[in-house]
Amino acid sequence: ETAPTISVAQPGTNDVTGEVKTVTADTLSRVWTYVLNVEHHDGSVNIDGILTVTVTGDSADDQGNGLAGATTRTFSTDTRAPDFAGLALDHADNYFKAGDAITMNASLAEAGLTLKADLSVIDSAMSDVAAFEDLGGGSYILTSPELALGTMIEGLNTFIYVTATDGVGNTSVMPVVVNIDKTAATATLIYSQPSAAVGQGTLEITLSLDEGSATIPTIAIDGLGTSSVDVTLMSGAVGDAAFSFSLDIPAGL
Repeated sequence: ETAPTISVAQPGTNDVTGEVKTVTADTLSRVWTYVLNVEHHDGSVNIDGILTVTVTGDSADDQGNGLAGATTRTFSTDTRAPDFAGLALDHADNYFKAGDAITMNASLAEAGLTLKADLSVIDSAMSDVAAFEDLGGGSYILTSPELALGTMIEGLNTFIYVTATDGVGNTSVMPVVVNIDKTAATATLIYSQPSAAVGQGTLEITLSLDEGSATIPTIAIDGLGTSSVDVTLMSGAVGDAAFSFSLDIPAGL
């Protein structure tokens, strides 16, 4: 009896044929094995997909028994990591305070993945393997618990890492950046005229903060009769630390 041979037809050009080596503990039991090195998908020589394995051997053993079980089998390979098409926050900005929950939406090129996020970097009471919900079609969503003042971790440009894992263990990691702020900003109002005696003309009011603002502040001014100002956005942009407003003071006010 001689060892059978094996051939493996792959989607790429890396087909193999080789003699199956004998590994046996005693002369009464023979097991033949062939070790196939699965190469990473490169799109040409090695391509993920269905491989066909064919085993052939002598027509009979030493006693004349015919070869049984010489068959063709198939199996699939998947060596590619999940591909992130996008990972975004479901918020107008990426600034968060105590009481806020963070929602993340992920889209990938395949469905049925496992996605987990390390939320312990923003709140020590949160999980480092928080699971996304699979919405189907390659879409996934995760909403964190609310940030707690006592356990949230303050910091600018904090990276939350999201790990996607497929069914065979291939992984891919992508970060999303957040700013966690639990300290109230210090604000100072500055007037272009002495506040004790504002005369006719334009009064420039400046709001100065000790850090950038995640929103544009509003201003309201009462007690000026028809010149009073309802709630109005100040001039400036999100992220600025200074905002301004011009008030026209009429004569005889």
